[in-house]
Amino acid sequence: MKVLVCFLVSLAGVLGSPLSAPNGRIIGGQNATRGQFPYAVSLQYCRGATCQHSCGGALISPSWITSAGLCITEVPSQGSYKAVAGILNLDDTNAERQDIKISHAFIVPDFEGGAGPHDLAIFKTLTPFELNNYIQPIRLVNSGALYNGTADLLGWGSTGGPVNPIMPNTLQTVNVPILSTDACREALDSIISDHPLDSLANSCTGPLTGDVNVCTGDYGSPLVQNNVLMGIVSWIVSLAIRRTLPPSMSECPTTETGSSPSSTRICFNEIYF
Repeated sequence: MKVLVCFLVSLAGVLGSPLSAPNGRIIGGQNATRGQFPYAVSLQYCRGATCQHSCGGALISPSWITSAGLCITEVPSQGSYKAVAGILNLDDTNAERQDIKISHAFIVPDFEGGAGPHDLAIFKTLTPFELNNYIQPIRLVNSGALYNGTADLLGWGSTGGPVNPIMPNTLQTVNVPILSTDACREALDSIISDHPLDSLANSCTGPLTGDVNVCTGDYGSPLVQNNVLMGIVSWIVSLAIRRTLPPSMSECPTTETGSSPSSTRICFNEIYF
């Protein structure tokens, strides 16, 4: 059963507090430290009692997680999802770790699957996470904020490329430059003529040397700047293209009234797990 629902998302209204594993790396990255990114979530796809990391996510409130629409459209419908927070290593058994089943997922109706714009999803946990020093929501970027400088990419995705994936146990991070739209489009045009870059729905990161990248398992992972969520990993063509957050998606009608200027209306299709 799918139900079209509308949300009023206040981009300034969710505030978060800053806060012997295999030697795997996000391609070109390094191991994160415990508690460095308390909003990092491993979304794990489960078949029966067997679960494995599938996508990254970012905790934006005790019950809500942002991720990519690909994390819904590209997985079999027979299984279920759970969210794991409070960890550095996927096999951690620390007291702060919490595993909570996903009850609902919401995907933007305009997202058609595959590489393209509007690749955004929000997951709702069956029960809220109990916040602690290792589990905290991230702040969301303000509407109209400029995308420049550098940002931190993090995830548990493959460090060895899609052909020979090496899945790390430890959360990986790397600092990357945010590219201008013109630089991104020029780089993509040199690689592939028919690319899905949407300047209103995507932002890009470098470097263009190709020695830093994201891979399998990184989709939905957060791109953060000073502990503010700037975007999520969406699609890659030799360089990383990251889906921007809701400021570019404000055209959906809603019945909400009295909203602040920094609020963004987004419609999602609801999916039950």
